Formats: sequence, structure tokens, C-alpha cells
Amino acid sequence: MVTMVGVDVHKRTHTAVVVDPVGRQLGVRTVRATDAGHRQLLGWVLREFGGEVEFAIEDCRHVSTRLERALLGAGQVVLRVPPK
Repeated sequence: MVTMVGVDVHKRTHTAVVVDPVGRQLGVRTVRATDAGHRQLLGWVLREFGGEVEFAIEDCRHVSTRLERALLGAGQVVLRVPPK
């Protein structure tokens, strides 16, 4: 089963909410919107939730592009979600 990580992106921080296949919240983490923060986020998700993970990222490319590239570079599945 796939674990979904929804990410709300902002200029200075990104907040991720992990949910199970039926939508129950499993965890929340806010990281800085930096390369180090992106690595922290990915490490947390893989350590705590492992297995099949998909990232659903709010489609605000002026603030989400670096995170998307970091996740794709790490072999993760990334889905863009319209902000409205």
C-alpha cells in the first residue's frame, strides 16, 4: 500500500503531512525550504514510513521546484496538486 505525503510549500518552510491509504494522519513535519531541509524531510519520511511513498506537492513552482527536484533526484514519486 502507498503512503501519501502531502506537502504545503511556502517561501521559507514546507510542511508535510503523512496519511495512510484511508486518509488517517500518521505524522506532520515542518522543515526549512532549503536543500538541508529537503534532505531532512525525505530522511524522516523514509525512516518513519518507508515502503512505497508518494509525495503530493502543492503546485507553486516558484517555491516548490527545488523540493521537487530533490525528491525526483532521490528516486521518489512526485505528484503536483493544484493550489485551489
